[in-house]
Formats: sequence, structure tokens, C-alpha cells
Amino acid sequence: MTLIKRYMFRHLLLATVFTAVAICIALWLTQSLRFLEITLNGGAPVRMFLEMVALTLPNFASAALPMTMLIVVLFVYNRLFSDSELAMMRAFGLSPWEIASPALAMAFIATALLLVMNLWLTPISNRELKRLKDTANSQYTSLLLREGVFNPVGNNLTIYFRERGKEGDFRGLLIHDIRDPARPITTLARTGRLADTPEGPRLMVENGSRQELTDAKAGAVTRLDFESYTVDMGLLQKAIGPRWVEPSDRTFLELLKTPTTNPDLKYARAFRVEAHNRLASPFLCLAFTLAALSALLTAPHARRGMGRRIVLAGVLAIAIQAGFMVAGSIARASIYASPLVYLSVFTPAALFAWFINRSCGRKTGEAAPCA
Repeated sequence: MTLIKRYMFRHLLLATVFTAVAICIALWLTQSLRFLEITLNGGAPVRMFLEMVALTLPNFASAALPMTMLIVVLFVYNRLFSDSELAMMRAFGLSPWEIASPALAMAFIATALLLVMNLWLTPISNRELKRLKDTANSQYTSLLLREGVFNPVGNNLTIYFRERGKEGDFRGLLIHDIRDPARPITTLARTGRLADTPEGPRLMVENGSRQELTDAKAGAVTRLDFESYTVDMGLLQKAIGPRWVEPSDRTFLELLKTPTTNPDLKYARAFRVEAHNRLASPFLCLAFTLAALSALLTAPHARRGMGRRIVLAGVLAIAIQAGFMVAGSIARASIYASPLVYLSVFTPAALFAWFINRSCGRKTGEAAPCA
């Protein structure tokens, strides 16, 4: 690779990393709040929150990479045009393909990375993330209590508290427990806090009284005043049973296996479509890159800039993405339509490559002939 190409590739690489990280952070912020609530209000450990956040990153990266390539190529090549570096390269005799080669190299790297993620890393992270969500729903979500309202926790327990303290403790507690219908219990306490113990979640209450109906017919009630008392919350945990693995949670090799069980036989077509999508979607990086290059490198010299060409590239990318989604929907309806998934990506990519190649033969001031 010549010095000029290395210079362009370095700028493309830095811009790709920066843009991909920025997009992933933006997507992460929109999704992490629901995990943060479980940690802050539900008493889940911080380690679980960090694990869930880390497991969402492969999904975000898979969604961000194709659009990242479009943005980066448009940004870098438009800056080269604005600084007259693109005109200088053409004056030196570089063909459009030679000018485009650093961007294409970056696109192939992104495509290979996305293939690895789609075929293996992303489904594994999806499966582990759902397992952690099931654990959180089982042990912590039922404990997300709101102040000033009666919180039904399960079917047989109601918890009310006036306000939440600065350290997450509860103040002005009322707990009504009918897990034993014959002996309902009402507990009043000034303060309380949730604690996760080896035996399960516990509600530690202080300075209050416990009233238990011991004889419903006689109306006999026993009262116990206490300084400290523990309410067992372990019965509220939901059992985590086996979960059917969805197509998005299966690796590529698992999708290709012949279904044997009833749920798998029912969704056999969905497995095939998911496998085709996993193979085709990484090449959106290449298609978006070629869309940007064809829009910018085939344009005549314009003193007013490349604004219209940049908009055109964006519209083309949106059209490609829409076509890919429509092809996937059609393939889900008919297994014979699976080739449309690949055609929706490779056809526009080939068309953009043809436009770039056609510009190689022009001997105007804007483009040099291909070597």
C-alpha cells in the first residue's frame, strides 16, 4: 500500500473506531436504564448490572457497524475533497479504484468482524443476557417497590412505605402477609431495608409491631412489639425453568442442525431465514461503503461541495437497508425466497461498483483512467 493509501487508511481506521464507539455508547445509554433500575431499586448486585451492560455491546456493535462505515467514508472522503487532496490524487494519476481501495479495505475488515460476531459472539451474548434477565426477574424485579403506594409483591403479600431514605432504606412501613390464609399477619415498622442473604431476599424492619390473627372465629389477635424483625421474602422468588432457545440466541452451526423437537420443527423456517440473514447482513458494510464511494468519486468537480452527493448516499443506504428488511420478511413467508436476502445486498453493491468502474474510463479533470 502506497504512502497516500496508508495515510487514507489511518484516517478511516481512527474515524471508524471513534464513530462505532460513539454510536454504541448512544445505543447503550438508551438500553441501560432498565438494567440500572434493577440495581438501584431492586437490590441486584452491581456485578450483575456490569455483566448485562457488557453482554449488550456485541448486539449494538452489529447494528452500528454498517452505518458507521457509511458515515466514516462520507466524512473522510468529503474532507479530502474540501482540502483539495482528492483533486491532487487524481492529478497524480490515481484511478477511482485506487482512491477507493483504503475504504474498501476497511469495509472488508468490518465485514469479517461482523461475520464473526453474527455467527458466534452475538448469539452467545444474547443467550447469556436473557439468562441474567431471568435471574434478575426471579430474585430482584419483584422487589422494585414504589413509595406512597401499595405494592403487591406476588399474590399474597402487600408492602407500603411512606418514603425512601437517602441510603435506599424504607420509612413508614406497612406489610400485609396472607401467604398463610388462616393466619394473616400485618407488620408496622418505622424503617426497613432489603438484604440479600444466602437463604434468599429478606426485608429487615426496625421499631414496630407485628399483629397476627390466630383465631378467625374468635377474632383473637396476638401482638408483638419489636426493635428488629426479619420478613422472609424467599417465597417470592420465581423458579427458573428451562427456556426454549430462540433463533436469535443460537449460533450459526446450531441453526443448521436438523430440528428434532416440536418447538424446533415448528420454527424450522425461521432458523433457515436467520442463518441467511447472519451470512448476508455483514456485507451491508461493503454495500454502504460502495454507495458512499460511488456517490462521491463519480461526481464532477463542484465548488459548492458535495452536500447533494452526501444526501444521495444516505438515501441509497436507507433504500438498501429497507430492501434487506423486506427481503427477510418475504423469506420468512416462503423458503424459496431466501436468495432475495443476498440479492438485496449484493445487487446494489455490484451496481455501485459498476458506476465506479465506468468513471475510470473518463479522461476529464475529475477522474483518472484505471491503471
